[in-house]
Formats: sequence, structure tokens, C-alpha cells
Amino acid sequence: MKHMELPLKIQPSLPLSVNTQIKEQIKVLIAKKFLQPGDYLPSTNQLAQLLSLNKNTILGAYTQLKDEGLLETGKGIGTRVANEQQIAKHFKDDTYLALVQEIVEKVSTSEYAVENILLSGVAYNQLYDFSKSNKKRYLFIECKKSACHFYIDEITHSTNAIIDSIDTKEVSTERLQHAIDDADVVITQNNILENLNKRVSFDQTKVIGVSSSGDINLLFQMIQD
Repeated sequence: MKHMELPLKIQPSLPLSVNTQIKEQIKVLIAKKFLQPGDYLPSTNQLAQLLSLNKNTILGAYTQLKDEGLLETGKGIGTRVANEQQIAKHFKDDTYLALVQEIVEKVSTSEYAVENILLSGVAYNQLYDFSKSNKKRYLFIECKKSACHFYIDEITHSTNAIIDSIDTKEVSTERLQHAIDDADVVITQNNILENLNKRVSFDQTKVIGVSSSGDINLLFQMIQD
């Protein structure tokens, strides 16, 4: 099985984990069509040896890219780039890359170092909070065919919270757990909460079970919390 050679450049001195550097560079290679749908990537052992890294670091990056829908992995098939539809869906939802490319191209024509500009941007954002990082994040689970849409619409209109929705039938347990860990509040139906508790851990994440769209008091509690 022939795989693509990846022109990855890892710099341990950067304030980014090696795992993140690998993941984001592969994402760029897919977006720029250096990696095409169906192309095979090196195995975790091969890439680890090439980059002089631990195999688990490569595995972590591959797993995250698989959860994002950009890679496909499986026993006997290796690791390959996802199909064209999955890639298009990902970059339709994730527009960061296009913005970053625009910024980098502008900075590269100046006398400034791109790395310093981006790091300064992170520091500036930490001080002035231009991102969504401090907004409350609500995660609705298994709501695509339920009355939870009532809550999603009302909370979206009444707060500046970040609203996410996920269907457990369409994602892996790892991706579901990651979404829960990122959320401040999880809202789901009471009749599926028991099964969710068997599959994932909520730890410190607040969980609210709803039974109907008529529970107005619960809605106001969530908005005011």
C-alpha cells in the first residue's frame, strides 16, 4: 500500500504541542489539495520514525483528524484521506484556515515574522476577549428529531451563548466525549440520559434533562444561569 510523503515541519520550541502542529499541517495539506481524497498517509510507526517522535503523538493527531471527518482509519485499510464530500463539509463549517491564509500572506509581505504576529494576536485576544472563549457553551445531544429545537432557537435569540448540537448516532464515542468536555452545559432528553451515562463521562459538566418543549421555567433557568 503506497502512501504519500508528508512534508511536515515540526518545531518543538513553538508554544504549540507537537500533536497540534502535526494535525494542523495535515489539515492544510488536505485543504491545499496536496493530499487528495483516498490518499494513504504513513502509518503511525512510519511517521513517528520519520519525525523522531513517539507513536502515540502521531496516533493522537490522526485520531483527532478522523473525528473531524478528514481522515478514515480502520483495520486492514490503514489511514487515508476522507472522501471529497466529507472534506467539503468540514471546510464549509471550519472557515478558520482561509482567514489564517489571508493573514499570513499579508504579514509575509511585511518585515515582521509571521510567528510573532500570530502570538501577539493570541496575547491581545486574551486581554480584550474578542473570541468566543468566555461565552457559555450549550451542547444539545440527540436533538435533531426532538422538541429540543424549541430550546435551541430561544437560547440563540435570548443569549450570546455558543450553541452546539450533536447526534450520538452520527459520531464516535471519542468525538461525543470531546464535545461534552468542551461544553459548560449539556441539554438532552431524560429518556436517553441513562444510556449516555453508560457511554460517556460528564465529570464537571452540568447536565439538564428535558422532557418537553413546554417547560418554560427550565428555559428561563438556563438563560439566566
